[in-house]
Amino acid sequence: MNRKRITAGCVSSKKGFVVADPCYCLSDNVYFDFWGKKKNFDDGIFDYKGSSFAVAGTAYGDGVYYDNHDHEYPVDAGVIALIPLELVSDKKGIELGTFIINELGLNLGAVFEIPGEAEFICEDGVFDITFSNGYHVHINTKFEDSDCDSDDDDEYGYEYSNREDDDEYRDDYEDSEDFDCEYTNDLYDDDYEE
Repeated sequence: MNRKRITAGCVSSKKGFVVADPCYCLSDNVYFDFWGKKKNFDDGIFDYKGSSFAVAGTAYGDGVYYDNHDHEYPVDAGVIALIPLELVSDKKGIELGTFIINELGLNLGAVFEIPGEAEFICEDGVFDITFSNGYHVHINTKFEDSDCDSDDDDEYGYEYSNREDDDEYRDDYEDSEDFDCEYTNDLYDDDYEE
């Protein structure tokens, strides 16, 4: 039986959130020492010193993906994360209310100044994030569901997957709480202790 891979849970913040590849916005201490060494770079919802973040793999790894609001999400580590601003490294070029911009002026993800709780669901590379005010972000990273063309590769080797308006993206979750799925992480994971 082929089981669906689902990562689901809630993340809270008093400031807001970043949606991005975590390699762009987590400090080395959180990214390498905690998530890498302690959590083996796994998908899941992880508690770190009183905060938590959610991370899950894209369908086919690295690339540039778009959400239903035309935000762009470059991915270099094969994952997309929901990270509270409390965990974002100060040195990573966050511009609140807009996007994560690196020193070269490239967009690396989106910043949402929406405090409260956000729900994170990723099923086989299809991400749905719903914020406390109802704002919803849908990112479909499945290449077979897009009009991706190899001629759209940029000079850095990114393969662009064209975003689409996917009417089916959450219908199965809105009508049912009973899933045939495998969770990738215990949502009650112990807090990280140094």
